[in-house]
Amino acid sequence: MSDVAGLGALQEGWQEVLPGDDKSAVPLRELAVLLSAAFDRAALAIARGESAAPCEQAIRLLPSRLVA
Repeated sequence: MSDVAGLGALQEGWQEVLPGDDKSAVPLRELAVLLSAAFDRAALAIARGESAAPCEQAIRLLPSRLVA
């Protein structure tokens, strides 16, 4: 993911979906970096021949648990 375009888009997305009005205490950039890294790790695991289903399930769980 591009550090400029991709991380910016992830940060903006987190800003919109995180609950609460005061998001100044939320480390949006760090959340974006970590989610991007999770996508990268999942892609590498799948490329190595690991099953895609558990990776896909884990990737779906990450953001859904943060915004719940």
